[in-house]
Amino acid sequence: MKAKRPKLQQIKLKCGIEVVVDWSSKKKCECGEEIFFAVTKNKKTMPIYLVGLAEWDTHFANCPLARKFRKKNKKKRYTVMDVTNGNILNNIFDTRQEAEEWVEKQDGGFNHYDVIDE
Repeated sequence: MKAKRPKLQQIKLKCGIEVVVDWSSKKKCECGEEIFFAVTKNKKTMPIYLVGLAEWDTHFANCPLARKFRKKNKKKRYTVMDVTNGNILNNIFDTRQEAEEWVEKQDGGFNHYDVIDE
């Protein structure tokens, strides 16, 4: 009788990274490759695939669609600083235009506020 593989198992990838694999997480990537999901020591999820007979590696190393799945940089945000005392206000805006409109409304042309990148 064949020994049953544990649901979670720590393995070392071809690239040297140690991960914990959830063997029940078998999926098919959009590129057609069968993949499993593993978790790194930094608690990041990573797709892995079988290379050869018993060697595993990160799927992003060979997936032609890897760029599609990469997380985008955080959205740029803007806030406002009170120029008279250097305090940064709690107001956070998604666009510079929103921040500048708020400043215009509050400031009345006295230039007490400045918009800064967060």
